Amino acid sequence: MEGTAQYSADRGLAESDFDSSGLNSAFYNRYAASHFLAVAGIRSSALSVKHVYTETYYVTEYYTDSQGHSQSRQVQKQRTVVVPIFDGILLILPAGLPHSAWVVLRHRDAGVPKGVHRLTVASPFLAKHYAVGASDQFAGHRALTPTLMEALWEYRQQFKYTPGYSFRDGLLYLTIPDYWLDFGQRPVKWVPVTTARLDRVQKSCGKAIDFLKATAASLIPT
Repeated sequence: MEGTAQYSADRGLAESDFDSSGLNSAFYNRYAASHFLAVAGIRSSALSVKHVYTETYYVTEYYTDSQGHSQSRQVQKQRTVVVPIFDGILLILPAGLPHSAWVVLRHRDAGVPKGVHRLTVASPFLAKHYAVGASDQFAGHRALTPTLMEALWEYRQQFKYTPGYSFRDGLLYLTIPDYWLDFGQRPVKWVPVTTARLDRVQKSCGKAIDFLKATAASLIPT
């Protein structure tokens, strides 16, 4: 897992990458990606995905008319509603399965994507917390070996919220909600850039790169 790392604070993975994962089924109209990091064929970025719309509602207003009588009326108002869809990081890494199939594990409340068969897996931990599916049931059961299922569950233990896994077309798409990689802080005006500050940035970036490499080492089927 060697290679030169690439980083960009202002760009990220494309919206099509997020859609290709099959890990999201909700409609959205706001997509923002930043903090792109790539190393050894692994790509990642921070995502903020939302659905924003204007909602019309009515309130009752009370007033006193010119005759001194109390009256009420319905007043139309509008407000902006922001529905969070996903905030966290998206990782994409080469991870072909030994048996070709689309195998996806989403949060149990989300269910499996359309066109995917629901699987009953032997792992009690995955069965309790995930909706597991595959495009081909036979291939899906053969791909989800005990070793891989244990690795998926062990990986999940690092995070507060349930990550999503999608092995598709030779890639593993991995969404981790409410989790962020640290790349240090940008210099601000009139603050000297010291060796200590640069050292902290280097260590933060090194930890982010190590996280991506450790993810690949844990989750790429062998």
